[in-house]
Amino acid sequence: MGTRNINVALWEIFQNTSVLMNKVRQRELNQFGITLSSLSVLNMIVELGAAVTLSNIARQMGLEVHTVSAQLNRMVKEGWIEKSKNRGKRNLMSIRITDKGYEILDKTAGRKMINSIMSVLTDEEKHRLWQITNKIREQCIIELGRMSYDIYPRLITDDLATQFE
Repeated sequence: MGTRNINVALWEIFQNTSVLMNKVRQRELNQFGITLSSLSVLNMIVELGAAVTLSNIARQMGLEVHTVSAQLNRMVKEGWIEKSKNRGKRNLMSIRITDKGYEILDKTAGRKMINSIMSVLTDEEKHRLWQITNKIREQCIIELGRMSYDIYPRLITDDLATQFE
């Protein structure tokens, strides 16, 4: 048996950690009847504000338009969002969060499990992890040919304490 490649080992641990983190968060969200993907889209709609479009959601989340479209349709059925044709632009759709959508955002905002898991890191370690993960993500964006995309979330300043609560 040969030596393992550190790049492959790091890739595998990132992948495995991402899967585990998503499972922990989904377990927390099950009590509210929402999936992690639906919650992520709701948060992106809030983040985009007036600039919310199907293609902007897909671009910011690094997803395909058809994937986001199917997700939005499920969210309409749940009553979390409303979609309507944009009066000014024929091919554009207006997307807005309903009162029920804002209720689910409020209920899930506690992030108890996220805070519990991230509590094992010091503030300095969180800052360094953010920098390293962002650097890897930026290279992925370049590899995908998406250099002009402004993928969320991004680090606005080097001082995490001023950017986050």
